Amino acid sequence: WSSDVCSSDLELASISETHVGELLALALGLTADMAHQARSNGLRAARLSALRHAIAKNATRHDITIENFAKMLGLSPRYLQHLLYSEGTTLTDELTAQRLNHANRLLQDAASREKSIAEIAQQSGFAELSTFYHAFRRMFGMTPGQLRMDGRDRSAE
Repeated sequence: WSSDVCSSDLELASISETHVGELLALALGLTADMAHQARSNGLRAARLSALRHAIAKNATRHDITIENFAKMLGLSPRYLQHLLYSEGTTLTDELTAQRLNHANRLLQDAASREKSIAEIAQQSGFAELSTFYHAFRRMFGMTPGQLRMDGRDRSAE
């Protein structure tokens, strides 16, 4: 697993968030309850950011689970699910979006032209080609082959 997001990074973010929150509370004359709420929201945002960063770094892996991310971030799987749900998304949605964006970049990259669409889907983290095609069309409004052909047509001009 990627160690870019480690517990010391989260601790530093938490400490920084606490200090900034306390300074704002003092400057604005917030009550203790209001200051606590501000700190909680800042920590939640930091955790969500760390989770999204971890998802982006590991999206092409096939062995990803919510438990892996929870262990990596030192949080419970249920908390991470709730965090994503409160943003109107799920781990599956986040992974799919990251994987599709990765595949989209590869399909448009001249260095990847020799790779088949199946290879690109596999390298982007999709285990099933049909799932990849369906999700790609839904997100981008065209098939991977259409995108690739459209890119070749533009480069010929």
